[in-house]
Amino acid sequence: MLCIVANDPVVPRMEDFRDSTQTHKPALEWTNADSEVIESQLSEAQSNITNFVIVAGGETAGDAVVAASHSNAAQGLVLWSPILDQLSSELLSEWDEMPILALANPAERIFLASAVDTYLASNNPTSELFIGKLNDAAMSFTVEWACERLESEVTVSEIALETQDGWQLSGTRSLPKADEPVPAVVLMHTGRSDRSIYTRLERLLARSGFAVLNLDWRGRGKSTNLGTYFELTEETKESAWQDAVAGFDYMASLDEVDETRLAGVGAVHGAEYVARAAWRNPDIRALVILTGYRPLERQERAHLTSTDISVLYVTCSGHQITTDAMKELHLQTPSGFSQYIEYPGAAIGYQLFQIDIQLESRIVDWLIETLSR
Repeated sequence: MLCIVANDPVVPRMEDFRDSTQTHKPALEWTNADSEVIESQLSEAQSNITNFVIVAGGETAGDAVVAASHSNAAQGLVLWSPILDQLSSELLSEWDEMPILALANPAERIFLASAVDTYLASNNPTSELFIGKLNDAAMSFTVEWACERLESEVTVSEIALETQDGWQLSGTRSLPKADEPVPAVVLMHTGRSDRSIYTRLERLLARSGFAVLNLDWRGRGKSTNLGTYFELTEETKESAWQDAVAGFDYMASLDEVDETRLAGVGAVHGAEYVARAAWRNPDIRALVILTGYRPLERQERAHLTSTDISVLYVTCSGHQITTDAMKELHLQTPSGFSQYIEYPGAAIGYQLFQIDIQLESRIVDWLIETLSR
Protein backbone atom coordinates (compact mmCIF):
# COMPACT_ATOMS: atom_id res chain seq x y z
CA MET A 1 0.00 0.00 0.00
CA LEU A 2 1.26 3.46 -0.94
CA CYS A 3 0.11 6.20 1.45
CA ILE A 4 0.54 9.49 -0.39
CA VAL A 5 0.57 12.72 1.60
CA ALA A 6 -0.29 15.19 -1.13
CA ASN A 7 -0.04 18.41 0.88
CA ASP A 8 2.80 19.86 -1.16
CA PRO A 9 2.75 20.44 -4.93
CA VAL A 10 6.14 18.72 -5.29
CA VAL A 11 4.48 15.36 -4.47
CA PRO A 12 2.92 13.46 -7.39
CA ARG A 13 -0.74 12.60 -7.03
CA MET A 14 -2.07 9.07 -6.85
CA GLU A 15 -3.24 9.06 -10.48
CA ASP A 16 0.22 10.17 -11.61
CA PHE A 17 1.81 7.12 -10.04
CA ARG A 18 -0.70 4.81 -11.67
CA ASP A 19 -0.58 6.44 -15.11
CA SER A 20 3.19 6.74 -15.23
CA THR A 21 4.04 3.27 -13.96
CA GLN A 22 1.14 1.30 -15.36
CA THR A 23 0.70 -0.14 -11.90
CA HIS A 24 -2.46 -0.56 -9.92
CA LYS A 25 -0.77 -0.92 -6.57
CA PRO A 26 -3.37 -0.03 -3.90
CA ALA A 27 -2.94 3.53 -2.70
CA LEU A 28 -4.41 6.03 -0.29
CA GLU A 29 -4.10 9.79 -0.75
CA TRP A 30 -4.39 12.43 1.93
CA THR A 31 -4.27 16.21 1.73
CA ASN A 32 -4.04 18.96 4.36
CA ALA A 33 -2.48 16.56 6.87
CA ASP A 34 0.02 17.37 9.61
CA SER A 35 1.93 14.73 11.59
CA GLU A 36 -0.94 14.09 14.03
CA VAL A 37 -3.49 13.72 11.23
CA ILE A 38 -1.16 11.44 9.25
CA GLU A 39 -0.54 9.31 12.35
CA SER A 40 -4.29 9.02 13.00
CA GLN A 41 -5.01 8.07 9.39
CA LEU A 42 -2.21 5.50 9.38
CA SER A 43 -3.59 3.96 12.55
CA GLU A 44 -7.05 3.74 10.98
CA ALA A 45 -5.69 2.31 7.73
CA GLN A 46 -3.62 -0.28 9.59
CA SER A 47 -6.80 -2.17 10.54
CA ASN A 48 -7.21 -3.04 6.84
CA ILE A 49 -3.64 -3.16 5.53
CA THR A 50 -0.56 -4.85 6.90
CA ASN A 51 2.32 -2.85 5.45
CA PHE A 52 2.70 0.49 3.72
CA VAL A 53 5.21 2.95 2.32
CA ILE A 54 4.60 6.65 2.89
CA VAL A 55 5.15 9.10 0.02
CA ALA A 56 5.56 12.74 1.02
CA GLY A 57 7.64 15.75 0.12
CA GLY A 58 8.44 19.40 0.54
CA GLU A 59 7.83 20.75 4.01
CA THR A 60 5.41 17.92 4.76
CA ALA A 61 8.25 15.40 4.60
CA GLY A 62 9.12 16.08 8.24
CA ASP A 63 5.54 15.45 9.36
CA ALA A 64 5.58 12.13 7.47
CA VAL A 65 8.82 11.07 9.20
CA VAL A 66 7.41 11.81 12.65
CA ALA A 67 4.10 10.04 11.91
CA ALA A 68 5.86 6.96 10.48
CA SER A 69 7.99 6.65 13.61
CA HIS A 70 4.81 5.82 15.54
CA SER A 71 3.68 3.04 13.22
CA ASN A 72 5.19 -0.42 13.16
CA ALA A 73 3.60 -1.15 9.75
CA ALA A 74 5.62 1.52 7.91
CA GLN A 75 8.15 -0.25 5.70
CA GLY A 76 9.72 2.77 4.03
CA LEU A 77 9.62 6.51 3.37
CA VAL A 78 9.68 8.12 -0.08
CA LEU A 79 10.55 11.80 0.21
CA TRP A 80 10.24 13.96 -2.91
CA SER A 81 12.21 17.22 -2.72
CA PRO A 82 12.17 16.97 1.07
CA ILE A 83 12.62 19.87 3.48
CA LEU A 84 13.28 18.41 6.94
CA ASP A 85 13.44 20.23 10.24
CA GLN A 86 16.01 19.35 12.90
CA LEU A 87 13.68 16.98 14.76
CA SER A 88 12.90 14.81 11.73
CA SER A 89 16.55 14.82 10.59
CA GLU A 90 17.70 13.63 14.02
CA LEU A 91 14.95 11.02 14.05
CA LEU A 92 16.13 9.58 10.73
CA SER A 93 19.73 9.47 11.89
CA GLU A 94 18.72 7.39 14.94
CA TRP A 95 16.26 5.18 13.04
CA ASP A 96 18.56 2.65 11.44
CA GLU A 97 15.83 0.16 10.52
CA MET A 98 13.75 2.59 8.41
CA PRO A 99 14.81 2.79 4.72
CA ILE A 100 14.22 6.02 2.81
CA LEU A 101 14.22 7.07 -0.83
CA ALA A 102 15.08 10.74 -1.29
CA LEU A 103 14.47 12.33 -4.72
CA ALA A 104 15.37 15.75 -6.12
CA ASN A 105 15.79 17.58 -9.40
CA PRO A 106 19.40 18.82 -9.72
CA ALA A 107 18.10 22.05 -11.23
CA GLU A 108 16.39 22.92 -7.95
CA ARG A 109 19.41 23.57 -5.77
CA ILE A 110 17.61 24.00 -2.44
CA PHE A 111 15.74 20.71 -2.80
CA LEU A 112 18.87 18.99 -4.09
CA ALA A 113 20.92 19.92 -1.03
CA SER A 114 18.11 18.92 1.32
CA ALA A 115 17.58 15.55 -0.43
CA VAL A 116 21.29 14.76 -0.17
CA ASP A 117 21.28 15.71 3.53
CA THR A 118 18.18 13.55 4.08
CA TYR A 119 19.81 10.57 2.40
CA LEU A 120 23.04 11.02 4.35
CA ALA A 121 21.07 11.20 7.62
CA SER A 122 19.84 7.64 7.08
CA ASN A 123 22.00 4.73 8.22
CA ASN A 124 19.83 2.08 6.58
CA PRO A 125 21.78 0.15 3.91
CA THR A 126 18.76 -0.02 1.57
CA SER A 127 18.17 3.75 1.52
CA GLU A 128 18.51 5.32 -1.92
CA LEU A 129 19.12 8.74 -3.46
CA PHE A 130 17.58 9.62 -6.85
CA ILE A 131 18.93 12.73 -8.57
CA GLY A 132 17.30 13.57 -11.89
CA LYS A 133 14.20 15.00 -13.48
CA LEU A 134 11.14 14.12 -11.45
CA ASN A 135 9.25 12.61 -14.36
CA ASP A 136 7.80 9.21 -15.26
CA ALA A 137 11.19 7.57 -14.77
CA ALA A 138 11.35 8.92 -11.22
CA MET A 139 7.86 7.65 -10.48
CA SER A 140 8.69 4.22 -11.92
CA PHE A 141 11.80 4.10 -9.74
CA THR A 142 9.71 5.13 -6.71
CA VAL A 143 7.11 2.40 -7.20
CA GLU A 144 9.77 -0.26 -7.85
CA TRP A 145 11.62 0.73 -4.68
CA ALA A 146 8.38 0.85 -2.68
CA CYS A 147 7.27 -2.57 -3.90
CA GLU A 148 10.56 -4.08 -2.74
CA ARG A 149 9.95 -2.62 0.72
CA LEU A 150 6.36 -3.88 0.75
CA GLU A 151 7.51 -7.45 0.19
CA SER A 152 8.03 -7.52 3.93
CA GLU A 153 9.02 -10.58 5.89
CA VAL A 154 6.63 -9.43 8.63
CA THR A 155 2.82 -9.36 8.63
CA VAL A 156 1.28 -6.76 10.95
CA SER A 157 -2.34 -7.02 12.11
CA GLU A 158 -4.65 -5.25 14.55
CA ILE A 159 -6.16 -7.84 16.90
CA ALA A 160 -8.67 -7.96 19.76
CA LEU A 161 -8.88 -10.42 22.64
CA GLU A 162 -10.94 -10.74 25.80
CA THR A 163 -9.81 -11.32 29.38
CA GLN A 164 -11.56 -13.59 31.87
CA ASP A 165 -13.06 -10.56 33.62
CA GLY A 166 -14.56 -9.04 30.48
CA TRP A 167 -12.01 -6.53 29.18
CA GLN A 168 -11.78 -6.16 25.40
CA LEU A 169 -8.08 -5.60 24.69
CA SER A 170 -6.67 -4.13 21.50
CA GLY A 171 -3.21 -4.90 20.27
CA THR A 172 -0.86 -5.08 17.34
CA ARG A 173 0.37 -8.51 16.28
CA SER A 174 3.51 -8.89 14.18
CA LEU A 175 4.32 -12.28 12.64
CA PRO A 176 7.56 -12.89 10.73
CA LYS A 177 7.58 -15.29 7.81
CA ALA A 178 9.25 -18.52 8.92
CA ASP A 179 9.27 -22.21 8.09
CA GLU A 180 9.14 -23.22 11.75
CA PRO A 181 7.29 -21.82 14.80
CA VAL A 182 9.10 -18.80 16.28
CA PRO A 183 9.48 -17.44 19.83
CA ALA A 184 6.96 -14.82 20.92
CA VAL A 185 7.21 -11.61 22.97
CA VAL A 186 4.36 -9.79 24.73
CA LEU A 187 4.88 -6.06 25.37
CA MET A 188 3.15 -4.29 28.30
CA HIS A 189 3.39 -0.50 28.62
CA THR A 190 3.28 1.79 31.69
CA GLY A 191 0.16 3.07 33.45
CA ARG A 192 0.54 6.54 31.92
CA SER A 193 1.06 5.49 28.32
CA ASP A 194 -0.15 2.99 25.73
CA ARG A 195 1.34 0.51 23.26
CA SER A 196 2.80 3.31 21.10
CA ILE A 197 5.84 3.48 23.41
CA TYR A 198 7.02 0.17 21.99
CA THR A 199 6.63 0.93 18.27
CA ARG A 200 10.34 0.75 17.50
CA LEU A 201 11.05 -2.20 19.80
CA GLU A 202 8.11 -4.05 18.27
CA ARG A 203 9.51 -3.50 14.78
CA LEU A 204 13.04 -4.56 15.78
CA LEU A 205 11.80 -7.74 17.44
CA ALA A 206 9.63 -8.76 14.48
CA ARG A 207 12.41 -8.16 11.97
CA SER A 208 14.69 -10.29 14.18
CA GLY A 209 12.34 -13.26 13.90
CA PHE A 210 10.06 -12.88 16.94
CA ALA A 211 6.28 -12.99 16.89
CA VAL A 212 5.20 -9.90 18.83
CA LEU A 213 2.03 -8.80 20.60
CA ASN A 214 2.02 -5.13 21.60
CA LEU A 215 -0.99 -4.75 23.87
CA ASP A 216 -3.05 -1.84 25.20
CA TRP A 217 -3.90 -3.12 28.66
CA ARG A 218 -7.12 -2.28 30.49
CA GLY A 219 -8.07 1.38 30.62
CA ARG A 220 -5.36 2.56 28.22
CA GLY A 221 -5.19 3.19 24.48
CA LYS A 222 -8.09 1.46 22.72
CA SER A 223 -8.80 -0.98 25.57
CA THR A 224 -11.45 1.07 27.36
CA ASN A 225 -14.70 -0.90 27.02
CA LEU A 226 -15.08 -0.96 30.82
CA GLY A 227 -13.58 2.45 31.55
CA THR A 228 -10.39 4.49 31.32
CA TYR A 229 -7.42 3.85 33.58
CA PHE A 230 -8.01 6.73 35.98
CA GLU A 231 -11.65 5.69 36.42
CA LEU A 232 -10.75 2.20 37.60
CA THR A 233 -10.82 0.96 41.17
CA GLU A 234 -7.57 -0.19 42.74
CA GLU A 235 -8.88 -3.75 42.69
CA THR A 236 -9.46 -3.57 38.92
CA LYS A 237 -6.00 -2.10 38.34
CA GLU A 238 -4.39 -4.82 40.45
CA SER A 239 -6.13 -7.44 38.31
CA ALA A 240 -4.46 -6.17 35.14
CA TRP A 241 -1.97 -9.05 35.26
CA GLN A 242 -4.84 -11.02 33.72
CA ASP A 243 -4.31 -8.91 30.58
CA ALA A 244 -0.77 -10.22 30.33
CA VAL A 245 -2.01 -13.77 30.85
CA ALA A 246 -4.54 -13.28 28.03
CA GLY A 247 -1.77 -11.96 25.78
CA PHE A 248 0.54 -14.90 26.43
CA ASP A 249 -2.30 -17.40 26.01
CA TYR A 250 -3.27 -15.81 22.72
CA MET A 251 0.26 -15.90 21.30
CA ALA A 252 0.81 -19.49 22.48
CA SER A 253 -2.36 -20.54 20.63
CA LEU A 254 -0.99 -19.44 17.23
CA ASP A 255 0.40 -22.07 14.87
CA GLU A 256 3.22 -19.67 13.96
CA VAL A 257 4.46 -19.51 17.58
CA ASP A 258 6.63 -21.92 19.56
CA GLU A 259 4.57 -21.93 22.77
CA THR A 260 7.57 -23.18 24.78
CA ARG A 261 9.60 -20.03 24.05
CA LEU A 262 7.69 -17.03 25.37
CA ALA A 263 9.03 -13.75 26.74
CA GLY A 264 7.61 -10.54 28.17
CA VAL A 265 8.74 -6.92 28.26
CA GLY A 266 7.13 -4.64 30.82
CA ALA A 267 7.63 -1.10 32.09
CA VAL A 268 6.61 -0.08 35.63
CA HIS A 269 3.08 -1.54 36.09
CA GLY A 270 3.52 -3.46 32.85
CA ALA A 271 6.58 -5.12 34.40
CA GLU A 272 4.49 -6.21 37.37
CA TYR A 273 1.87 -7.72 35.07
CA VAL A 274 4.27 -9.76 32.94
CA ALA A 275 6.06 -10.99 36.09
CA ARG A 276 2.81 -12.13 37.69
CA ALA A 277 1.86 -13.91 34.48
CA ALA A 278 5.30 -15.53 34.28
CA TRP A 279 5.23 -17.43 37.57
CA ARG A 280 1.93 -18.95 36.48
CA ASN A 281 3.29 -20.12 33.10
CA PRO A 282 6.54 -22.13 32.88
CA ASP A 283 6.74 -21.52 29.13
CA ILE A 284 7.52 -17.84 29.76
CA ARG A 285 11.29 -18.17 29.76
CA ALA A 286 12.48 -14.56 29.76
CA LEU A 287 11.43 -11.15 31.09
CA VAL A 288 12.70 -7.63 30.51
CA ILE A 289 11.87 -5.38 33.48
CA LEU A 290 12.08 -1.62 32.79
CA THR A 291 12.17 0.26 36.13
CA GLY A 292 9.58 0.53 38.78
CA TYR A 293 8.94 -3.07 39.78
CA ARG A 294 9.25 -4.67 43.21
CA PRO A 295 7.62 -8.10 43.66
CA LEU A 296 5.08 -8.20 46.48
CA GLU A 297 4.19 -11.87 46.28
CA ARG A 298 6.51 -14.54 47.66
CA GLN A 299 5.90 -16.69 44.56
CA GLU A 300 6.96 -13.87 42.27
CA ARG A 301 10.23 -13.27 44.10
CA ALA A 302 11.02 -16.97 44.26
CA HIS A 303 10.34 -17.38 40.55
CA LEU A 304 12.39 -14.35 39.48
CA THR A 305 15.42 -15.55 41.45
CA SER A 306 15.22 -19.16 40.23
CA THR A 307 16.73 -20.93 37.24
CA ASP A 308 13.28 -21.31 35.67
CA ILE A 309 13.43 -17.90 33.99
CA SER A 310 16.00 -15.35 32.78
CA VAL A 311 15.50 -11.68 33.61
CA LEU A 312 17.02 -8.47 32.24
CA TYR A 313 16.64 -5.62 34.74
CA VAL A 314 16.98 -2.03 33.46
CA THR A 315 16.71 0.91 35.84
CA CYS A 316 18.09 4.31 36.86
CA SER A 317 19.99 5.28 39.99
CA GLY A 318 17.55 8.11 40.76
CA HIS A 319 14.87 5.62 41.86
CA GLN A 320 16.79 4.34 44.87
CA ILE A 321 14.20 2.09 46.53
CA THR A 322 13.16 0.40 43.31
CA THR A 323 16.71 0.21 41.99
CA ASP A 324 17.96 -1.39 45.22
CA ALA A 325 15.14 -3.95 45.03
CA MET A 326 15.93 -4.82 41.41
CA LYS A 327 19.63 -5.07 42.16
CA GLU A 328 18.91 -7.39 45.09
CA LEU A 329 16.85 -9.67 42.84
CA HIS A 330 19.70 -9.77 40.35
CA LEU A 331 22.27 -10.64 43.05
CA GLN A 332 20.05 -13.39 44.46
CA THR A 333 19.69 -15.05 41.07
CA PRO A 334 22.09 -17.87 40.06
CA SER A 335 24.84 -16.73 37.70
CA GLY A 336 23.81 -16.60 34.05
CA PHE A 337 20.08 -16.21 34.67
CA SER A 338 19.86 -12.44 35.07
CA GLN A 339 21.49 -9.28 33.79
CA TYR A 340 21.40 -5.82 35.35
CA ILE A 341 21.75 -2.44 33.64
CA GLU A 342 21.70 0.81 35.64
CA TYR A 343 21.78 4.31 34.15
CA PRO A 344 22.39 7.59 35.97
CA GLY A 345 19.45 9.94 36.38
CA ALA A 346 15.74 9.37 36.96
CA ALA A 347 14.33 8.12 33.66
CA ILE A 348 11.53 5.62 34.11
CA GLY A 349 9.91 3.10 31.81
CA TYR A 350 10.02 4.05 28.14
CA GLN A 351 12.10 7.15 28.97
CA LEU A 352 15.05 4.75 29.12
CA PHE A 353 14.84 4.46 25.32
CA GLN A 354 15.41 8.21 25.07
CA ILE A 355 18.59 8.27 27.16
CA ASP A 356 20.10 5.26 25.36
CA ILE A 357 19.06 4.90 21.72
CA GLN A 358 20.82 1.51 21.61
CA LEU A 359 18.81 0.03 24.48
CA GLU A 360 16.05 -1.41 22.30
CA SER A 361 18.65 -3.18 20.15
CA ARG A 362 20.34 -4.50 23.31
CA ILE A 363 17.00 -5.92 24.50
CA VAL A 364 16.51 -7.68 21.16
CA ASP A 365 20.03 -9.15 21.27
CA TRP A 366 19.51 -10.36 24.84
CA LEU A 367 16.21 -12.02 23.97
CA ILE A 368 17.74 -13.72 20.92
CA GLU A 369 20.53 -15.17 23.05
CA THR A 370 18.27 -16.12 25.96
CA LEU A 371 15.52 -17.84 23.97
CA SER A 372 17.99 -19.74 21.81
CA ARG A 373 19.41 -21.66 24.79
